[in-house]
Amino acid sequence: MVLELKYSEKALWPVAAAVIPGGDPELWLAEIGCWGIAPNTLRCFIMPQGIRSTKAAGLFVLFQDSKNAAGLSVRYPYGQVTDGFFIPVNSFLFPEALPEEIRSLKLWDVQVFHPAIGLVGFDKKDEIQLADLLDIPEEKDGGWLTELPQAKPYPALMSISLEPEAQPLDAMDALSALIDKQELSDIPQDEADKKTVLQKILKGLGIIGLWILLLFALIGKVIFAILRAFFGRPGRAVYRSPKAGWLQQLENWVGNRLKDIEKQRDSELNRLVKLFDKNNDEALMYAIPLNSPYLNRGTAPKTGKLSRRSLNLNLRGFGSGRAADAWELGEYRNTLRQQYIRSANLNIEKGDYKKAAYIYAHLLGDLHTAAKVLQDGRHYREAAAIYKDHLNNRAKAAECLENGGLLGDAIPIYVELGSYEKAGDLHTQLGQDGQARKYYQDTVDRSLSSKDYLNASRLKIEKLHDTEAGRKVLLDGWKYDNQPEVCLKKYFETTAELDAEIKAVYKDHLVMRKKTAFLNVLVELPEVRNDGHLQETALGIAYEIVHQQASRGDHSGMRLLTRFLPEDRLLGQDSNRYILQNHRKPATIAATSHIELRPDIQWNWIVNYHDQLLGIGIKQQEVFLVRANWDGKIAYEFLFLLAADPRTLRLVADGFVCPVLILAGKAVPLQTNKKLESYSYFEREATFYQLNWLPPQALAMGLKANPGELFVFHSNGDHLCLDRFSIEGDILEGNYCLLNGEQVSIYEMANLRASEMFWRKEHFYLTGQECLIRMDENGAIEILPLNAQVLDFSISSPHAALKIAVITDKGCLLIMPAVKEMHLAGNFFAAGSGACFVQLLPDNKLILASCEMAWAYDISGPEPKLICEVEPGERIYKILTVPKRHHFALLEEDNRVSVHQLPEN
Repeated sequence: MVLELKYSEKALWPVAAAVIPGGDPELWLAEIGCWGIAPNTLRCFIMPQGIRSTKAAGLFVLFQDSKNAAGLSVRYPYGQVTDGFFIPVNSFLFPEALPEEIRSLKLWDVQVFHPAIGLVGFDKKDEIQLADLLDIPEEKDGGWLTELPQAKPYPALMSISLEPEAQPLDAMDALSALIDKQELSDIPQDEADKKTVLQKILKGLGIIGLWILLLFALIGKVIFAILRAFFGRPGRAVYRSPKAGWLQQLENWVGNRLKDIEKQRDSELNRLVKLFDKNNDEALMYAIPLNSPYLNRGTAPKTGKLSRRSLNLNLRGFGSGRAADAWELGEYRNTLRQQYIRSANLNIEKGDYKKAAYIYAHLLGDLHTAAKVLQDGRHYREAAAIYKDHLNNRAKAAECLENGGLLGDAIPIYVELGSYEKAGDLHTQLGQDGQARKYYQDTVDRSLSSKDYLNASRLKIEKLHDTEAGRKVLLDGWKYDNQPEVCLKKYFETTAELDAEIKAVYKDHLVMRKKTAFLNVLVELPEVRNDGHLQETALGIAYEIVHQQASRGDHSGMRLLTRFLPEDRLLGQDSNRYILQNHRKPATIAATSHIELRPDIQWNWIVNYHDQLLGIGIKQQEVFLVRANWDGKIAYEFLFLLAADPRTLRLVADGFVCPVLILAGKAVPLQTNKKLESYSYFEREATFYQLNWLPPQALAMGLKANPGELFVFHSNGDHLCLDRFSIEGDILEGNYCLLNGEQVSIYEMANLRASEMFWRKEHFYLTGQECLIRMDENGAIEILPLNAQVLDFSISSPHAALKIAVITDKGCLLIMPAVKEMHLAGNFFAAGSGACFVQLLPDNKLILASCEMAWAYDISGPEPKLICEVEPGERIYKILTVPKRHHFALLEEDNRVSVHQLPEN
């Protein structure tokens, strides 16, 4: 039984140890220092590169107390399966083994199962001390007075701010000192209305007595009603009340007395209206609130007198709601309202905004106007308190605080509202640049997450002063279709070398579907309209784009030529005449489904293997294997850490010939193989090899039916060879390549290049820089010159008639190899399309693709016929076959595999 590690998406073990990769002790110590834990709680062992090498591949660190590992940011964490046996936390053992079985296999004090290195064991004597890694400098002789420490300069003054108040502001309490409080008895009265103190007391006691008598009358009527109901039932004696009517008489008498109170109220209201004309401020002290959301919370005893109120704008009791003696104001309501508004305007004219705010808040119940009056009077803190605490308008509250210079109070409110940019602006005004940059960057991140590239670039350029980063964001906006034309125009406006930038965008950042939009931007640039040299550049690009579009039936760019050449009056007529002819754009198809690969990994190699996709991707220094089916079921597996330049890696696969996938090159740290089992998601199994050997001058590698062999086409000194190797790297058979019966010198074939190599019809097929090459397994070579630079090629499956498609810088060629010789099946087609990828499909279908467009051709007739075209969402990296009739797929830049179906006709 072979014990293997299997990758898991989720962590299966608590962190108990870690591996720090690399062979530099300085990096080890730096990473341990970032953990912030005591070094004496760690046990450390040096990981070797493998069995054949004792060089350090990393440091294995064991946490003696697992609590120390909780919450640490560990790059490569390991968990403890059983005592002293460690594996990565995102892995499990396959086949599953019991803890007793694992302990029985334990040979060392500490054992580590590394995904690439394998099983590594350590004894106690192998443990190292971190102090041993330090290089202590030698002591130097010298007087201790020669290098005296200098006093640090005082820090620069960055900002001055007021200390916040200990208690939150009550805007109404702040106005309490404005109004002199007077007793009710001190209010001036008419001579006829004046009464002695004793009369006032007796009158008040009389009103209270009336209410008590009315209460007794009501209680008596209730009691008599109950007795009448009880004694009036059948079979009972009839209860007759005493001489009836005296309770009713009492109630009527009390009612008449209360009507007198209403008359008194009418008199009081009339007196209040007159008092406004005599003394406005004094009248306000007795004014009745006409409207408030906090009135009528219960009923108080009726009285014929107006209670004195303070003119203090007091928010402390505002909103609590108290019992009130509700007065029926009748026609006085409108009169009082006009008096209140007139009084408020008089106070505003005098500049007493706080008293005017009191009238609107307490008497008219208009908090919005009260806050606005305070704001106009520059009482910003009080206005902010009303907006925040009573109107729930935090934005206006923050605005008031900002206008009042209370920036420290405004910032938290802006942060609560999510106005991070505003918070950053206020921090900038306070000289707190670090905090400002944090909030600006938060706003940039939020803008990018919502694909608002214009706002993100504006912040980068104007607030963070990072013009290059802002221009990159604008280029992303052009690329990812969020206001693309506006983003590109802004991008050009922020450059000093406009001519060079226009050419760079045209060359590197322009897909076919955006070429008309690109022309729209060019023709709108003021510099292009006013600079003769830029006009020539823009016109030359316009001609190229119009030619490319017209060749595929797209005339959108042609309609813009008149704007580049406004003086040519015949150009518009000629263009319309051309467009009206039978030049139709081919049908455009969209994707029918998608497979989403992990976006944080760069998938450098993807191949189709029957019912599944197999691929290799790189994330920083980590190499992953992906296995997916066409229903979107995906499995990922970590392979190893890169030991060299990833560009030295080579992937070899041909699912039609051999069920083998080989990843080879110097960057592979350890030679291994594993079985990719078949199960519910994947119908076919395959074997995956990692090979850390290759001949130094390998040009191509190919597979035949034997999965244990690899053919390598390479140069051996001055000559070319086709050698057959075992998977382990042993040469099984070596052959010098022969051309026309003679050995081929490397100098005679200077146009060779690294290429894929496929076995079909007893021959290997590969390409040179400007030719197609085939050779048998003994190294006999045939060459077909193409007179054009090869970009990519595709070969049909072994079960179909042999056909090869080659895409070159001059267009696409079809080749039909015969037994005796290879010959072209036609002339170049799809010239000028910019295609750089090609893929043959069953049923005589062919897919061509550039980085931004794809085209489907029917190649069953004498001339290839364009069927349709595809405009993908992102740049195209590869064409893939799909095990379904009339289907193909595109690997796009955002790590999405888009599946497309060709029209049936």
